[in-house]
Amino acid sequence: MKFDSDYWHSLDRRYIEKLGVNANVLGISTPPMRDQLESLKTRIFQGASQIELGFMGKGKGSMGQGAPTPEMYGNEEREAIRQLARINEVETSTHVAPNVQGFAGLGERGFTHEAKEQNLMEVKRTIDFAADVARGGPVVLHTGEFPRPISKYKEFEAYPEEEKRQIHYLVNQKTGEIKRGVREDEEIWLPVPETDKDEKPITLKDEHGNDRKLKLFGKEVPIVKYRLDEQGNIQVERNVFSNFKKKYKNDDEAARSFYEEQLKAEQLQALGQADEYEVMYKDALETREKIIKSLKIYEAAQKVPGVDKELLKREVQSRFPGIIPSEEIDPVDHLRNELREWEKRMNYGQEIAISARKNAAKIQEEINDTVPIHEYGTKESADTLARAGIYALQKEKESGLEKPLFIAPENIFPENGYASHPAELKELIIRSRKAMIEKLWNEEEGRPSKEAAGLGIYSKKEAEKAAEDHIKVTFDIGHLNTWKKYFKATTDNPDKEFKEWMMKQVDSLNKEKMIGHVHISDNFGYYDEHVDPGEGNVPIP
Repeated sequence: MKFDSDYWHSLDRRYIEKLGVNANVLGISTPPMRDQLESLKTRIFQGASQIELGFMGKGKGSMGQGAPTPEMYGNEEREAIRQLARINEVETSTHVAPNVQGFAGLGERGFTHEAKEQNLMEVKRTIDFAADVARGGPVVLHTGEFPRPISKYKEFEAYPEEEKRQIHYLVNQKTGEIKRGVREDEEIWLPVPETDKDEKPITLKDEHGNDRKLKLFGKEVPIVKYRLDEQGNIQVERNVFSNFKKKYKNDDEAARSFYEEQLKAEQLQALGQADEYEVMYKDALETREKIIKSLKIYEAAQKVPGVDKELLKREVQSRFPGIIPSEEIDPVDHLRNELREWEKRMNYGQEIAISARKNAAKIQEEINDTVPIHEYGTKESADTLARAGIYALQKEKESGLEKPLFIAPENIFPENGYASHPAELKELIIRSRKAMIEKLWNEEEGRPSKEAAGLGIYSKKEAEKAAEDHIKVTFDIGHLNTWKKYFKATTDNPDKEFKEWMMKQVDSLNKEKMIGHVHISDNFGYYDEHVDPGEGNVPIP
């Protein structure tokens, strides 16, 4: 007997029997696009003992459009759901709307604090609902924090030669703007340094044998000696990122350095332009001063009766060569015209030089503010999840709940980016717990922080326990199975090899005591189609 095409329920016992699992230990999700009170009644009628309540709406909900939200259920309905579950001895958990995904704040315009806060608010109102209805337990939320290549992991590949074409994204940490990123096959032309026997660049030395240095934006940079060709020009050579990165510890560090080299080309051009026009400005300024002095001499001399103008001209020409021409012209008119022309040159040189300096400084600021997307994204995600964990702890205390109310980030599909891989999810949980501890415990002063006030946390150990209890993993084995379509088998038995890989991931999460909730569904390794457990190829047992 089969009642639902999306989620298993307890009357589908013949599917569960294939797995050797007692149907009573498995729960059922309610359809998130329907009324949760009515759906709960249906699931109880079907014989469920554990039920996950969920929502499809985000922002202002609409039941008519199949997008309910937690806030559409008032206190009376919440109490009805709670009492219905209690009377029927049903345990409930809660799921944040599936389209609330990623907590670093990534949206169409890059990373924004507005998007980050909106997703956090969605989690908070689901936590409120869970405190009222489920009286604790997991609040599941989808990850998918930012893009990263599938081939980041050697066992997988999204398309042939993805590793050679993958993009390493960078972010401006001040604006949240995602830069175009660095492709594996991207090229850059760099000057060829002279090197010593150890292949280290040779630097120019001063009379004392010390490195000659150039001061740029507060930093002293050694001046490298570059190789010249037969015409005396600096040699440049083509560099591909896949080769460029070999001298760096990891791809992220290499991508940032590669992007910096690209920006430096623009910066050096701007600095060269600034130097050129500053010389023009200084020459014009000096000439202007000479003209002004000459003009003052002539204007003063004109007031003296019977002055010898030829003698005066020769005197001025000897003191300021080139200022007064030898032709028969009026010196005062000539000097006034020259003053206007040289002031134009002076202003032009000054304006271009200032503009070029500003451009070079702006490029330097861009260099300083650009970080790998992993560095930026994990920091922002961890901050959001830590705040959500603290909020869950606060609601637990306020509501007098007997069991922990915790957030439970879930591994989503590989295409959705960071945290869909179990290793990434583990890293995210570790960083989020660390961020929560830092918010609850002032390490520098050795005392609880302001956020710990009223939460019963008086030691670092209690802060660590609070983080562990309120940020856990929802492990979805069906989602993990969708990595199968990208798996690069190395043996004659790819199914067995992939299942062994899956078990390693589960064991790793278990050893870290991270799994607080489990989702079971079946599929064939392509998409999360939710066929009945035992009817696909997910190794559920």
